[in-house]
Amino acid sequence: MKYRNVILYSILATAVVAIIVDNILLKKDSTKPILISSITDAQYVGDLTCKSCHQKEYGLWKTSDHAKAMELPNDSTVKGDFNNTTYTADGVTSKFYKTGSKFFINTQGEDGKNHDYEVAYTFGHYPLQQYLIKFPNGKYQTTRTSWDTKAKKWFHQYKGDKIPAGDWLHWTGGAQNWNTNCADCHSTNLQKNYFVEKDSFNTTYSAINVSCEACHGPASSHLEYINGDYKKGKKEAGSRLALPKNSSQIAQINACTPCHARRTMVNKDLIHSDELLDNYIPEIPIGESFHDDGQVKEEDFIYTSFAQSKMYEMGVSCNNCHNSHSGKLVLNANNVCQQCHQKEYNEPEHTFH
Repeated sequence: MKYRNVILYSILATAVVAIIVDNILLKKDSTKPILISSITDAQYVGDLTCKSCHQKEYGLWKTSDHAKAMELPNDSTVKGDFNNTTYTADGVTSKFYKTGSKFFINTQGEDGKNHDYEVAYTFGHYPLQQYLIKFPNGKYQTTRTSWDTKAKKWFHQYKGDKIPAGDWLHWTGGAQNWNTNCADCHSTNLQKNYFVEKDSFNTTYSAINVSCEACHGPASSHLEYINGDYKKGKKEAGSRLALPKNSSQIAQINACTPCHARRTMVNKDLIHSDELLDNYIPEIPIGESFHDDGQVKEEDFIYTSFAQSKMYEMGVSCNNCHNSHSGKLVLNANNVCQQCHQKEYNEPEHTFH
């Protein structure tokens, strides 16, 4: 009976994946933007190059979480309290302080003893901020103690768990490694460059944060076109960008999903493709990551829940609710929903809260 149940569950899981792939993830799009494969020879030119022509969009982007995804530490970017403060949790005491313009954390290291670690980068900014520490072999690690920007206090990840030095979950171990777990969604054109024989990284990026070209693709071909054929009056759909203005629902979703979803990469290096599933397998809405009805729970990053919704089926796009450049809602609170839904949908009789 036990083996019969295992087979049944396997069949059901396969069926669920097949349904999602057929009806949701592979939803066809009759208004594709310019093919990504046609701009693979383009080079990354940096966000400042975009600013001269797109000042409004650039200004909105500078206020976004994307622009602050990863930054060098200074008095403006560091949100945590580094005024000789301490925090103790789960058997570990950490101290946060400054020496000149540099920020340091004294905390338990991989040998079980406390050491002073210089903050190399800030990581995120709201509602929490983490800090990256440089280690040998090109590795960067995120400290276990993080800053709660909303409550303005330090807190422990995995609260209540005493994680010993040397454990994979220890902040110096694989679970908290920036290169493999975090980097590709916080920087632009990130190349992990892992060398297994040396267990080392030479990770690179074109922009430290999530900049214009993270979504629109490398822009050198776009610049060449704008300064050449465009000025001569030759209009070209897509302007040689991977995600041009007024892109379709699927084009937007395929650009956002790689970072706004729980997913697994299926290739060591990304394939230049217009099909999401050539590079990623999104997690299906089961298990601890989702509520029982498939809705968003904790850090499931929206996509799979959205992809099974009526909004998705009705053609709602990311920028119907979010400003593409600031990332903020286009209207305050539930007003964003009432762009389409009637007023009674926002009443307690409907929401039950």
